[in-house]
Amino acid sequence: MKNNKGFTLVELITSFALASVIMIFIFNIVVILKNNYISKSVRTDLLIKQSLLSQKMNEDFTNNNVKDVVTCDSDKKCYEFTFADDTVKQLKISADDKTITYGDYTYELTNSSYASKINVSAKSITLDDVTLNDSLLVIDIPILNKKYTDTNFGVKVVYQYNSHIVDLNTEEVTPFAFNVGDYVIMTPTSTSFATDPAMTGYATSQTINPSELNVWRIIDVKSNGRVDMVSEYVSSVDINFSGVKGYKNYIGYLNTIAAQYANNSYTVSTRYAGYSDQTKILTSTSYYDGSNYNVSSWTTSTTDNSKETIGGGDYGKKDADINLIKAIGSVQANNAKAYRIGTTDVTKYWIASRYYYHVKDNSASPAVEKFSFRGDAIAINGLSDSINIREYDLYDNGVKEWVNAENSSAAIRPIVTLKAGVTPSSGNGTAASPYVLD
Repeated sequence: MKNNKGFTLVELITSFALASVIMIFIFNIVVILKNNYISKSVRTDLLIKQSLLSQKMNEDFTNNNVKDVVTCDSDKKCYEFTFADDTVKQLKISADDKTITYGDYTYELTNSSYASKINVSAKSITLDDVTLNDSLLVIDIPILNKKYTDTNFGVKVVYQYNSHIVDLNTEEVTPFAFNVGDYVIMTPTSTSFATDPAMTGYATSQTINPSELNVWRIIDVKSNGRVDMVSEYVSSVDINFSGVKGYKNYIGYLNTIAAQYANNSYTVSTRYAGYSDQTKILTSTSYYDGSNYNVSSWTTSTTDNSKETIGGGDYGKKDADINLIKAIGSVQANNAKAYRIGTTDVTKYWIASRYYYHVKDNSASPAVEKFSFRGDAIAINGLSDSINIREYDLYDNGVKEWVNAENSSAAIRPIVTLKAGVTPSSGNGTAASPYVLD
């Protein structure tokens, strides 16, 4: 019997045809499963990001009161929210890098997702009791995806507030045309503030009257309509910062003092002249109280600014405000001299910047190293003039001497930021006829 091995041509064609059908079927299943996976992954990603952005915003609006809302641009893609503690959070859509940012959180949009604008509106609720929250601030960010045209992955935050206490005007406001150098009359709300010796390190409390500084100069006009103003004069009372406590709290407490110069009707934030995110309160004292510092690592030159970073002074950061003030003529208060209010005495004023000075005198017997930890100031001649807050001498024989711990004082010169849309009631912005905010 003849045994023919192999396949006929028909059988091979049939087999290849069947195999092709099966492969196409399997391939289609894989594609469908892959698309379903990607689709569900995109949807999950959008839902997670929606949840995170909602959580970030709701935490702020639940735990803090909003006192101001301004638009950053005319396309309604940027808003700034100022809270009761003067923190400012910006909500912004960026078409260029396909992101939504809120404060320090960034929401990255997928390739098929988009957000066109931010809708912010205020709605009133009819209530007879003026002590109750009678208005709603609604923030709506539509986020859409081309694959889910029937689903909005956006965020909506509803904040309830009392319109009798704060006016959240969400309409786009054309700001009054202030100019750098303009004079403004605005009286701070507070009439008295007593310093805390636990923060200044000074033996007693000192009392200032914030409302005495009511003449201001415009130093910066921002694109969102807000305006920075520096006091034309300095305080009539010098504030002392002394010793370890004074050096530790110096910059943070200057900002606390500056906050007393707010006006509840017109200002949205305050800062002390020279402040630009320097370390407010130091967490370690060992290197400037002399207890633990390895003095062998200190330079023998006259100054060592490498230690300034350790001290949280960030000395160069003061220059941003200094340059703004210089733009109106001089860093000296009152343009010519740092006059005190109500007297003819002249004085220096603090600038928010710590400063370190070090020198070694090898000619002395025993040799001595002098360590000075200072607060920066502007003297009556307009030049920088640091003031010793903490100072000690360390002799080669191990003896340590503390000096000048209780005589470190200068006046106060704050900076305030006006709300957008503020309009003066009178004046033309000159020294003879300042704009008046009453």
